[in-house]
Amino acid sequence: MHKQPQFKVILISVFAVVTAHTASSKAFVEIKANYGGLATKDFISATCGSACTGIPPANVPLVGIGADLIISPPLTAYGFGIRYEKLNISGTLAAVEATAQIERIAALVNYRFIDTILKIGPVFTVGISNQTQFKVIESGTTKANYTSTTSDSASAGLEIGIKPLIILPLTLGVETGYQYLNIKNAIDSVGGSSKNIDLSGLYLKAYLGLSF
Repeated sequence: MHKQPQFKVILISVFAVVTAHTASSKAFVEIKANYGGLATKDFISATCGSACTGIPPANVPLVGIGADLIISPPLTAYGFGIRYEKLNISGTLAAVEATAQIERIAALVNYRFIDTILKIGPVFTVGISNQTQFKVIESGTTKANYTSTTSDSASAGLEIGIKPLIILPLTLGVETGYQYLNIKNAIDSVGGSSKNIDLSGLYLKAYLGLSF
């Protein structure tokens, strides 16, 4: 007479375990939009060079928007995806104006030590493609206009985020680290010269994500 309730308990327990395993074995997709900046080296003086007679403006961080698409395989703490970022800069001092635009696409791998309400773990990227333009204008005349489609780039950072709502699959957080970004064979359409331009530095991004 006591075996039937025990059988029901066992059956419910097995069902719960199978359901939990099925839920945890699903792949998750995460989409994140971010805004941030990259504190680069003194590339304005490097691109202006002897072409400028005036003093070029001081460097300010490259800032802009970006997006990540990440897929986490079943039963792992890893994520694999693609990162897109578009950074801009504009600085003016007296008669000298310097602008830059950078579009970068990179492969991304992350790992989360903690992935519950709190999300913590490293993030790594390796560049796939790059579009870069630097322009320096002095007294209304273009002194240098460098463009490049090649670069060596990689980054290593730490993500710290939270999932504030249980019902809605939203996450928000920050990512900070170091990005190596060496623009290669940038060609000046004004002077005809070419050079490599180092834009490496620390970066910081704030993001808002959606996972499903």
